[in-house]
Amino acid sequence: MAKIDNILGIQGTISGINIYKLNGEWVARAAGGGFTREAIKKKESMGLVRKQNEEFALASKSNRILRRGFRGLHGTFKITYLHSRLQGVMQQLKKLDTTSRFGERDAFVGMVTPEGLATLNAFEYTPDAPWNTTVPYIIQPLGSSLELSMQLKPQKWKSPLAATHIGFRMAVLELHAEDHEIKTWQTERVCYDLKTLPETLTFVTDAPLERVGPRLVYVSAWYQQKKDEELFALRDKKTFSMACVGASL
Repeated sequence: MAKIDNILGIQGTISGINIYKLNGEWVARAAGGGFTREAIKKKESMGLVRKQNEEFALASKSNRILRRGFRGLHGTFKITYLHSRLQGVMQQLKKLDTTSRFGERDAFVGMVTPEGLATLNAFEYTPDAPWNTTVPYIIQPLGSSLELSMQLKPQKWKSPLAATHIGFRMAVLELHAEDHEIKTWQTERVCYDLKTLPETLTFVTDAPLERVGPRLVYVSAWYQQKKDEELFALRDKKTFSMACVGASL
């Protein structure tokens, strides 16, 4: 594979060479290579590729289920490259499924292991707006997976220029590996004037106790602007932050 300047603006296949953009750089490589859909499906020599594809599909499914679980926290706000970044995590989590054969390893099984939960807990969901530098609150250690407290930062902090308010929401995700399901309980979004922020915020959400499984706790902060007595959510990439603040088996 060769890197090119692509000063002519060419993209596509020319004389058996594919020219395309990869990770922000223009590259050229020979087209074809035998990896056709039919070959992958039927050729015996493509068995390894088929197994890799099957595991990728399982990882994609787990990715989709997880994102659906916390979707209520960000609603219509588009988090940059969230799907592709989480897909890379899922590709790692599938390796934690030690009970399945290669080709059948399931990222969801890896998610509910201690290592998997810790990985999702540490993942940076909004790298354009990290919680520690974007939000004026410090998250306190969880006393319970159903309760979250935050303390106003003592030092000065800078909000987005157009913001007048900030809204918060908490969600608890319960992971059930046996049926590949995530159940979500979340609080209502609450909004505060940036000029009169409370010193302490506490969020509590109820969850049934008859079926307790591995849990992930998320919280989001979304800056708002008040106009004519109405609040409007800001859309700049630095106006929304989301973090996983706890994980438990």
